[in-house]
Amino acid sequence: MSTFRKALLGLVVVLATSAQAQAHFLWLDLRSGDADKSQARLYFSEEPAPGEPHLIAKAAKTKVWLRGADGKLTPVSLAAAEGDEAALVAACNAAGASLEGHWDYGVFTHGPAPTLLNYYAKALGSDWTDSAATARAEKLKLDIVPALEGKKLAVQVLFDGQPVGDAEVQFVDPAGEHHDLKTDAEGKVSITAKPGAWAVRSAKIEADKSGERDGKKFDNTSHHATLTLDVPGTTLTAEKTPSAGESALDLLVRARDGRAMWNEFPGFTTDLTVLSGAETLKGKATIDADGVVTVDLPKGKLTDWVEEQLNSMVQHRMPDGEVSQGDVTFAEEANAHPLGRKIDLGDPSLQSAYRIREDAIMEVNRAAGPTMRFTISVLEIERNQENKYLPRSFTMNFFDTKSGDLRTSLAYFNSWQRVGAFDLPKQIIEIDAHKGGASAKQIDFSNCQLLAK
Repeated sequence: MSTFRKALLGLVVVLATSAQAQAHFLWLDLRSGDADKSQARLYFSEEPAPGEPHLIAKAAKTKVWLRGADGKLTPVSLAAAEGDEAALVAACNAAGASLEGHWDYGVFTHGPAPTLLNYYAKALGSDWTDSAATARAEKLKLDIVPALEGKKLAVQVLFDGQPVGDAEVQFVDPAGEHHDLKTDAEGKVSITAKPGAWAVRSAKIEADKSGERDGKKFDNTSHHATLTLDVPGTTLTAEKTPSAGESALDLLVRARDGRAMWNEFPGFTTDLTVLSGAETLKGKATIDADGVVTVDLPKGKLTDWVEEQLNSMVQHRMPDGEVSQGDVTFAEEANAHPLGRKIDLGDPSLQSAYRIREDAIMEVNRAAGPTMRFTISVLEIERNQENKYLPRSFTMNFFDTKSGDLRTSLAYFNSWQRVGAFDLPKQIIEIDAHKGGASAKQIDFSNCQLLAK
């Protein structure tokens, strides 16, 4: 997780749908070691780590087994961990195996409606990529099936063996970052596969499966599945460099094509809540199909800032907001720069230069009039369900052209929400660092509705 995000935002992203609203989940984990000394571990918590000690005893009812590459199932008997650690553990031989479990919790009555609750968990050994059969747990009614596809970690959510489309899937990457995505019609979704330990979870609600269990009535049946696994360190290379004969223009075209854009955009309306110091504004905004922004807020500097942010967003999301280019060339030799290879767009008026990493534009350098230049440095992107990228956190620094002195420094955090086929804003936070201190502004977008075409 970036220092910027930890220090300034302190945000933890969680799924907000009822399907994911349970505070605790069943997790299985495998601690690697010698084949006969591997350890199976079970947790009942928000993350794949020990949770609250008084809850772990409930999870002792979980049925756990090892499934070998040959399909043979071997029961695993878990016992309380030593000391006060909220975990159930067992020694096992996990080589070439999948550790799986199911907990029929029973009727859960503390939510908005009583539900018959089922938990499923799976942990894959370090060699899971050697056999596709290892990844699929047919005994689990709700299963998250992983695969490495090039530089992507792809998963398919299956319920009774059938794909679950439009399912919420939360990935937790090796840095602890949460990524909330949705499956396509085939139940699939993918994300850039950073090497290291990953955790994934999803859910399926059967709204029409009501009934009675042990004298308790329930209105629906809910299923929650988790997955833990390691992505091998060899999956990603440090930096993608152009292949022989590939030009700077090729890199630019791919990076532009990879952005999440508002193609065939109908426009949308949204409610706004704007915060700045002690000032709070509430109102509405409309962005029409042509990208024209209309803001219904009291007149003032804060409203001017909101309009500026929305117009900037339109410029970057609408397909006709492209910056002109000339003879696109590499601005430097290939190197290990964290933000990627630098290219010159060949536009004398703006003097634009980009850095591109993994087919995403990670830095923009450009003139802002005769006396100033600016640099946008992208710290984090997110991928939508089509694997197109959106900016999440970035900085924007302005420099005096002649002296090179820093004049203004801005930091941004953006979050996004899916409405129909479009990625619309959910929140914008700006931190403005200037002489004498720093100030913060925030826009929250709610009730986003697409306009009729």
